[in-house]
Amino acid sequence: MAKFKKQFKTKYKKDEMRGFINKIMQEIPALKTVIEKIEWQGDSLIFISKIGDGFFVLEDYNVLVEINLNFFGSMAIKQIESTLDSEFMKLNDKK
Repeated sequence: MAKFKKQFKTKYKKDEMRGFINKIMQEIPALKTVIEKIEWQGDSLIFISKIGDGFFVLEDYNVLVEINLNFFGSMAIKQIESTLDSEFMKLNDKK
């Protein structure tokens, strides 16, 4: 089992980030096809997927992502990291 953990600095407060995180989880083709459950618990988005489980923790100007990947998920770790890097970069370029 592989573990992916990364922190993203943002230009947004945690309340502003909720919609963006929902969009990432529900609209990116590579993610939406494997997501089985998404649930907000306070400022954390917990998810379960076919490739693993994890969470996004929102703080003002910061997002922590941690994903525990199963065997199939570990084969896609570079793609997951690249997708998240790209999405957060696009978000920070908007403001």
